[in-house]
Amino acid sequence: MKRYIPRRIEERNRWLRSDGKPNFKTTLRKHLMKLEPLMIKELPLLTPTSILLEACEFMSKHRLRVLPVTSPNNVLKGIVFGMDVIHLLAGDKRDVIRSHNITSLYEFMKLPVRKFMNDNPIVIDANTEVYNVIETMVLNNVGALPVVNKDGTFKGIISESSLVKYLARKITGVKVKEIMTKEVITSNIKRNLAQVMETMCVSGIRRVPIVDDKGRIVGVITWKTIIDLIGKHKVFSLLPRMRLEELLTMPISNLELDKPLAVTEDEDIGEVVFKMLELSEDYALVIEGEALKGIITERDILYGLLMR
Repeated sequence: MKRYIPRRIEERNRWLRSDGKPNFKTTLRKHLMKLEPLMIKELPLLTPTSILLEACEFMSKHRLRVLPVTSPNNVLKGIVFGMDVIHLLAGDKRDVIRSHNITSLYEFMKLPVRKFMNDNPIVIDANTEVYNVIETMVLNNVGALPVVNKDGTFKGIISESSLVKYLARKITGVKVKEIMTKEVITSNIKRNLAQVMETMCVSGIRRVPIVDDKGRIVGVITWKTIIDLIGKHKVFSLLPRMRLEELLTMPISNLELDKPLAVTEDEDIGEVVFKMLELSEDYALVIEGEALKGIITERDILYGLLMR
């Protein structure tokens, strides 16, 4: 039987040398700076007793996909990603829902974050070289890392986004087609939310372009589309009975889909990053006519720049 490898693992592997280390180029090295200016420091803090609703509200309001969980004395206890919520609904954390016999969305939203957070995250200290931060991200297939002081207290978050914003403006001459992901996983508009979330969890992706029966793009479901259902309280008007099953079986056509930024294969990465920043987007679809040629995300950009 063929062993399934999540798409993001395959993408990571194409950027590694034979010894399993990222193949950083000298061009990139000279642009690397200290970690401190790249850190996100002003962000909401959760505690282990904070509830899922609160986490989603913070993520929606501040457009963050990762939040630290700290003790009263600011010691890092864990982290919560937006995808953790999706894995609760349709991925490898569904056992939490089953073990608590949760059938109501009210019960789901009251779930303490300690029940589903990552309580043993990979961390870095503030003195880590940016070179080593990127290497850690690549080797562990993570898009954000908490930064802690020597005593374990939380200092900030370093993310793909902050690295890309800095590096992509320094390095030009890289075309979209050189680093985009060509094999794009899509989903039909006739599917329900659970089916799309399962695709996201199994494939290790945070965005799924939605197509009609003719294969035309009608929008995109992202991790934030799902988080906003809870964080912006959309579920209260969409689901009158507030049952978990209603959320899972909701037709995709009932959702407000993300309108993607469209770019071409020959655009410069620096230009694409500028467009992404203007629209507060972390991805773009590569489209030629009505044909979907690929997708480019912050991770694709970061990995691709490692090769320059």
